Amino acid sequence: MSHRSEKLKVDDFEGNSKWGQLAWDLLETIFEVWTGEGQCSYRFTTLRLVNRHWKRLADKLVKKIRPASTNSMENVGLLLDTMHEIRKVDLSWRRFDNDQAMGLARGLRSRESLIEVDMTGYDLPGITWLLEALGSCPNLECINCGFYGQADSAIEMLSDVLKNHSSLTKLELSWGHQSNQSNLGAQYLMSAIEKTSAPLRVLKLSGVDLSSKCGEDLGEALGSCKEQLQVVDISDNRSLMCAGLTPAFRRLGGCSRLEKLNFENCSGGDESIKTLANLISEIPNLKELKMARNRIMTYGAHHICRIIESAPNLTLLDISVNPLGETGCENLLESLGKNNGSLKTLICRFCYGMEEATKWNIGLGMSGLEALVVGYDFIRRSGVASLGAGLAASGTLKSLKLSLPLARVFSVDLLSGVPSLKKLHLEVMGGVDCQFLVTLLETVDLEELSFEANTIEGGFFFFFFFFFF
Repeated sequence: MSHRSEKLKVDDFEGNSKWGQLAWDLLETIFEVWTGEGQCSYRFTTLRLVNRHWKRLADKLVKKIRPASTNSMENVGLLLDTMHEIRKVDLSWRRFDNDQAMGLARGLRSRESLIEVDMTGYDLPGITWLLEALGSCPNLECINCGFYGQADSAIEMLSDVLKNHSSLTKLELSWGHQSNQSNLGAQYLMSAIEKTSAPLRVLKLSGVDLSSKCGEDLGEALGSCKEQLQVVDISDNRSLMCAGLTPAFRRLGGCSRLEKLNFENCSGGDESIKTLANLISEIPNLKELKMARNRIMTYGAHHICRIIESAPNLTLLDISVNPLGETGCENLLESLGKNNGSLKTLICRFCYGMEEATKWNIGLGMSGLEALVVGYDFIRRSGVASLGAGLAASGTLKSLKLSLPLARVFSVDLLSGVPSLKKLHLEVMGGVDCQFLVTLLETVDLEELSFEANTIEGGFFFFFFFFFF
C-alpha cells in the first residue's frame, strides 16, 4: 500500500462476484494495516461513500477493532473515528435512514481537520443530525448541500451553521424540484448569509426555489459579502424573474473580485439585463457570464451588446435559448467586433433570429474568438453562407460545436478554409450518410472530431460518436 495515497473510496462492487470478493478481501487487508488496536496508523484525508456498500464496509471492517459490535449506527461512527486526519467527506446522493445519519453525525462531530463536506442529493429524515454535527466543526470551509423534499426546519439548521462559522469560503445549495421549502425558509437563509462573518468567495444557490419576493433578501445577502465574492450562481430559479433579479444585481455593483456570474433559467427578461449592463463597469474582473433561458428579446440584446463592449476581462458568454430576434442577433455579432479581444468563448445555441444572421464575418473576423457553440432548430441558406464566411474570416477559432437540424444544410467546404480549427463537434438532429463523414475527414485537418446523429445511413449505428486524432 502506497504511503502517498490519501483517499479511500468505497465503490459499487458486488461481493458475490469473483472480482467483488477480491475487492472485499483487499479492503480487509488494508484495514488491518491501516488500524492497530483501534488506533489509526495511516492518515486518510478523503472519504467517499459511493452507492449502497458504505454500510457493509462499516459493519464488516469495524469488527476488526470491535468484534462484538453489531450496531450499524455505531459502526459508522467508529469507522470515522479511526480517521483522525479526515479533511473531506463525500456523502453525495446517498440514502441514509435516521439511525445511519446519527452514526455519521457522531463520527463527524467536532472534527478540527474537516474542511469540506458534500451532501448533494439528500432525501432523509436524519439531515438535522448531520447539520448539527457540521455546526461543531470549527474549520469547515466548504459545504455542498442538495436536499430533496426537505422542510424549512432543515434550512433553519443550515442557517445556524452559517452563523457559527467564520472560516466558510464556499457554499453550494440546491433543493431539487420536490422541495416543500417556502419563501420564509429562503428568507431565513438569506438573512443567515447576510449576517455571517465567513469570507464567502463562492456562493451557489442553484434551484433553491427563490421567488420574485426574495429579490431584496438575495440582494442584501450578496451585498454583505461582495468584497470577497468570486463566484455567484443563482441559476434555475425560474420564479425569480425580473422583480427578483433586478434588486440582486444592484447589490453586485462594487464586486471587484467577482469572476463568474450565472443566472441561467431565471426568467429575467430585458429589464434585468439592462440593470446588469448599467453596472458592468463596477465588476471589472468578470470573466464568465451565463444568461441562457431568460426570455431576453431584441431590447435585451441591445444591453448584451453593451456588456460585450464594456466588460474588459469577459472571456465566456452564454446567451443560449433566448428569442433575441434577427435585429438583436445582428447587433450582437457587430458588438463582437467591438470587444477588446478578451472574449474567447461564445455560446449561442438556439437563439431565435440567429438562423438568418448575416454578419458572422464581422463577429468572427474581428473578435478573436477561440471557441464557438452555436445551434439551430432550422437555418436558412443566407444564415449558412454568413456562418461560413465568418468561419473563413476567423484566424483564431480553435473549437466549434455546431447543432444542425439536417447535415445537408451544412457544406463541409465551409470548414476547409479555417486553418486554426482543431476541435469540431457536430450534432445532427436528422439522419446523415457515411459519405458525409468520409468527406469531412478528407477535407478538414482536425485534431479532434466528435459527431452525433439520430441515424446514419449506410451504417449500422443508431448513435455515432467518433474521435479522430
